[in-house]
Amino acid sequence: MKTLLIYPRFFPYSSPPLGIAYLASYMRKNGLEVSIIDCTFNTSREDLIKQVREIKPDVIGIGFMTDMLKDMKSLVSDIRINVSNAIFVAGGVHPSTLPEDMLNSYGFDVVIKGQGEKIIVNLLDALKSGKNIKSVKGIYYKENEKIKFTGAETFIENLDELPFPARDLLPMDKYLEYSVGRSSWTVPSPSTTVIGTRGCPYHCTFCATNLNCNGKVFFRSAKNYADEIEHLVKTYYIKGIWFNDDSFTMNKKWAIEIFEILKQRGIKIKWGCNTRVNLVDEDLLIKMKEHGCEFISFGVESGVQAVLDNYLKKGITLDQVRRAFRLANKVGIFTQATFIVGTPGETIRDMKQSLKFAKEIKPDCIQVSVMTPFPGTEVVELVKKFGEMEELDWEKMDYMELGVIKTKDFTPEQVRKMQKYFLKSFYFRPGYIIHQLSKINSFYEFKKRVKGFHQLMGGYVSPMSIIKRIMKK
Repeated sequence: MKTLLIYPRFFPYSSPPLGIAYLASYMRKNGLEVSIIDCTFNTSREDLIKQVREIKPDVIGIGFMTDMLKDMKSLVSDIRINVSNAIFVAGGVHPSTLPEDMLNSYGFDVVIKGQGEKIIVNLLDALKSGKNIKSVKGIYYKENEKIKFTGAETFIENLDELPFPARDLLPMDKYLEYSVGRSSWTVPSPSTTVIGTRGCPYHCTFCATNLNCNGKVFFRSAKNYADEIEHLVKTYYIKGIWFNDDSFTMNKKWAIEIFEILKQRGIKIKWGCNTRVNLVDEDLLIKMKEHGCEFISFGVESGVQAVLDNYLKKGITLDQVRRAFRLANKVGIFTQATFIVGTPGETIRDMKQSLKFAKEIKPDCIQVSVMTPFPGTEVVELVKKFGEMEELDWEKMDYMELGVIKTKDFTPEQVRKMQKYFLKSFYFRPGYIIHQLSKINSFYEFKKRVKGFHQLMGGYVSPMSIIKRIMKK
């Protein structure tokens, strides 16, 4: 039985789809035949259908998130014309949250809920042996036009059971060459992404991560994580790593142990990570810097404590934010602060206060997203309480571009304008530019930072205009 996994991201990006690569490696570990079509580079819908026709798979698994949904329109039906007997399986955050929609409106036969490795293997075993799929835990399917759920599958708690992602099935040469994306300008190239945890114990209203693991967090062992990094260095000659864990320093001892193991093996790597302001201290930051940390992205989201507490449920204080950025700057680690504008309950005045706070804490760069009510998040309920959505169309959900929330305090157009103003007002300050120039000791670093700021600003301002403004100062 042939299984084909498809990642329908029809635009270039620097981070490989590790989720689908983990599925493939786990399937191969269990003796199953699997291939991947990753549409990220130079794969049109027509090319995709041609490749599917050549492979002739029995089962087609498609994994995606909400912001990729627009590319899913009629995709299953278009492919089904060419492989009419194939069984179509959906997986990922969006299908897990809205399985009925996937079965009724997008043409899937089965939807996997949550962590997919065990479920896809059990499903394929059932299909191969002719068993009824209702015996497979963790799936939604239709029976006599009624949607059935087979009950939750248990988590893989020991993540060391998972083989390294099947990167050999991905166009890794193109990922390593691609020069757009956070990992491509924050750490030396060639660089790539890795992940060693699953789940999150926090309950931010805008995020559905904790739903996938019921608020639990599972870790790979430090040795296993170090083994993968060593493999990447020796196989792909990686010089930079971006840790894609939601909060890399959730377990401080674990995080440092990874690099102590690498040091013992004579492997030096530059790296960056995401984490929370309440999960760092000065001793940890010093050790991170000593072990090659170049960049930390902190989730700040708002500069108004009431917004953090009441509408975002972030679980942090503004004083913790100030302390984290002060210490990271003292240690010499490049920082990013992420913000969100347009949260239901927030006002335009609050958004302006966030901008003021961003200037106060002095991050090296910022990211400003538009609040988006992704399915499964508490923001959907906040919208019902404080406002409305112009239309409930998941295919239009895009946290970097489009606003869909309207309240008595703002319209989507006002939020979009605020996002642009936030970015331009932050970056085009003489004090900010002088501070950044003082940190640059080579023309390469200069170009790298200009490129990075251009990417973070979503292309609103060209690299050349940034250079011209700097040269005028």
